[in-house]
Amino acid sequence: MAEIQADKDLLRAEFAMSMRRFDLTVEQLKNKLTNQLVELGKKSDIINRLNLERNELMAEVINLRRKVPRPRASAGDRRNRRRSEGVSAQKKEPPNTSAVPACGEL
Repeated sequence: MAEIQADKDLLRAEFAMSMRRFDLTVEQLKNKLTNQLVELGKKSDIINRLNLERNELMAEVINLRRKVPRPRASAGDRRNRRRSEGVSAQKKEPPNTSAVPACGEL
């Protein structure tokens, strides 16, 4: 009978040690998670600050572009632009979509 009681005590002790190791592991994981959440919060804060700064800078760029007058094109520049637009328009002719077949297609 004493032998059975000793086996039960041994099993209880092993179980208690196993539970203690499990509790320590859970506690370590909780601490690790807390530290990771703190770091995530800090990085999110940095990202939000940088986004705000970027938006302010973009608004400033837009305002500066509105203030700076654009250079006027000279007559020669306008002629060259019209010529280049005419050449590009000729290259972009739409395909023939008429319902009448061509001579060789009948």
